[in-house]
Order: sequence, then C-alpha cells, then structure tokens
Amino acid sequence: PKIINAGKGVIVDSGTTDTYFHRDLGPTFSKVWKQIVGSTHNNSAKKLTRAEMLALPTLLVQLEAYDDDAGEVGTSGVDGQGEVSVGLGVPGLAGPELDPHSPNDILLSIPPEHYMEYSPTDETYTSRLYFTESRGGVLGANAMMGHDVLFDVENGRVGFAESDCDYEAIATSVQGKDEGGVVGNDCVLGNPVLSEGCIETVDVSQCDDGKKTAKNTLQGTETWTFVVDSPGTPEGRSCEEMALRHFMPSEEPPLVSCDGNGLCASKMTCEMTCENAMAAGANVVPVPEEEVGEVTVIGEGSESVTEAWYPGGIKGLCGDDHWGACEYSCNQTRIRSQMMSDGICHAVEGSARTRPCHVDACGRSDPCRVPFVVHAILGFRGANAPLWTKRYEEDFAEAFASTVNMNRVGEDELFGPG
Repeated sequence: PKIINAGKGVIVDSGTTDTYFHRDLGPTFSKVWKQIVGSTHNNSAKKLTRAEMLALPTLLVQLEAYDDDAGEVGTSGVDGQGEVSVGLGVPGLAGPELDPHSPNDILLSIPPEHYMEYSPTDETYTSRLYFTESRGGVLGANAMMGHDVLFDVENGRVGFAESDCDYEAIATSVQGKDEGGVVGNDCVLGNPVLSEGCIETVDVSQCDDGKKTAKNTLQGTETWTFVVDSPGTPEGRSCEEMALRHFMPSEEPPLVSCDGNGLCASKMTCEMTCENAMAAGANVVPVPEEEVGEVTVIGEGSESVTEAWYPGGIKGLCGDDHWGACEYSCNQTRIRSQMMSDGICHAVEGSARTRPCHVDACGRSDPCRVPFVVHAILGFRGANAPLWTKRYEEDFAEAFASTVNMNRVGEDELFGPG
C-alpha cells in the first residue's frame, strides 16, 4: 500500500478518461487475468462480441475507509465477550468475510463495459486499465461510471455509492421539490422476458414458395412482458411510460399495454431472414439446469434479484422467482421464465398467474375500500435481517397461509398468501 499510494497518492479525477494503477500491480494482475480469461492482458484492440466482452471479469478496488471505527457500519449487535460484531450484506463494503481486519473498507466495482472501450469504426474493444504509474495512480471517469461520487471537501474525503445514473428522474424530483409540487414515484418494472418471439409470428411458409431466397426477410412481431414491481404513484411516470424506456429512441415505438393486475406487454415489429427463420426453431433450446448456477443478490423487497450464470461466461437476469407488486386492483402477477441458448429469458408458456393481494397499493385509490382487517407483524428471534430476501418472504407467506388455512377450503379460508 505504501508504494501504491506514494507521492501524490491515488486521485479520483473525472477529467481523466482512463484508469491508471501503479506498475507494481501489473504482474499480479496479468497473472490472475490470464488464469480467468485465458489470454494476456494488454491495451491492444481486440475483436470481441458483446457477450464475450461482458464475460470479462469485474474489477473490485478496495478503498480504505475514512474512519474504520466510526459507527461500525453494518453492526449486528454485541456478542458475549462485549465485542462488536460486524454484520453481513451491507452493499458496497468489504465485509468481515472478505476482509475481517477492515470490514468497512469501500469496494469500487469496475465492470468490463466500463473499462473496455468500444470502437464502432472497426468494431473492437480496448482495455483502458493501465499499470504504468511509478508513484500513485488515477481512478478516472471509467472507474467512476455507475456511481454517485461525493467530494466532501470540508472533511477531506470522497464517498461512493452505486447509482442507476437516471439523471432525468433526479432532476424531475428536485424540480418538483423546488417548485413546491408533489413529487411522485415512478412505476418500477421487472426484467423483460420474451413471451412471443419473432419466429412465432413470421410466415415461414413464404420461404418454400420458390420466390423467397435464404437472404430475403420476413416481417413479424415480438412481445416482451414485464412484471410490475411497484405501480408507483399518479404523480410519477406510468408503467406504460417506463416500459417504453427499455427501447432505443431510434427504434419504432412498440405498442405497450398494462392489464392493471401487475403485467405489462410491449409488442414491436421485427424481421428475420428465411435462413434464420428456418434454423431458429432447431437452434433455440433451454439451457440445461446443470449448466446454470444461481447467486442471490440481497436487496430490499422487490429489489432483490437473482443473477444467473450461463455457459460461456454470459451473465444475465431471469426474473422468474417473485410475485410482482400488489396493484391498485388488489391483484398481483407472477410469470416464470427460462434462459434459452440464444441468451434471452423466454416466458414459460402458461406460467402467468394472478392472485388476490391486500398490501402495497391495494385500496389506495378507493377510500371506501379496506384492503385488510387484521394487520399482524411477526418477529423472528435470532434472524439475520440482511439475509432475508424476497424469495424467503414469499415462501414464508405461502407456508404461513397454508398452515393457518389447514382443513379449510374455498370461502372458508381465512386469507391467502397475498
């Protein structure tokens, strides 16, 4: 650390595009890089597909906490010896498992889409991580991307927090507060899944009439489905507006509709060649379960997601585990999806399910409607709160409702899991 932070130290500079580390880190980094990637790290342009680029490792830079003893961030209580034990699951911190001596150190994440610069001219990617400094280093703009960075000049420190970088939403929120207006919450949608692919709507029979060649194109439509994670408030952006934001402005706007029960669908035009259409059905198959691993990312409520790792190092998200938010209609929906060999999450046919619910937005729009009569709060002695995910919450709700309603059928049931 003394060598790496020598001289001017490591500075955070948004005016520097790339990131520069001390040259003594180079050999170790190159060795680990080769073990993971299989090739030597350098700053030459490389021909990579986007999937190959995304499969490259994410770099974690550990930054010393400003005051490692201040407040014991993430503490979960005092043990029998009178010592403070640091808890788990605090986003952005090293934690006791990674570094028991400095659990409050900050982890700065630099994913490959930030440090690999794309050149549209020759369709290549170039690493913008350099190990050339003889004294200190520079965390440039590519290291700061995806973060809110606070330069606390008065206290001589810098703060980092992961950000969705949605400046428009932040500006709108600030504007509403400045003008004294009501600041609304936008609708939040889950990850889109393909419920009807282009191959299912094109007329493949046109390829067999002798007039179409393999390179000719067929016109069709494809439909993407979103589960509503939060319906938002009337003052915020609607679910239809948020669904449109998933598509590039240059693309023809899709037709978006939401059913009011927690499901939105976007239908857009598509095209494919006869050659691809004839081969699509045979090529797209489910990814075998033994080749898929899961890592649950801890979050609060509907923000909990499950990351899935797929063959070839491709990383994606399949939001097929959770029920969506309880809508104003007092219904919520779940749709299951499966990762296919084309790298896309496809909706499982017939898996969409809607059930009554009595929380979240239920009853808010109707002052005469009482969504629930009895409100129970259950506590779990000795539970580790950061490990309580949305999946566990749903499993418990279903088990609890099933137990209470044991030997009760239909209208005799006291309540449901929603």
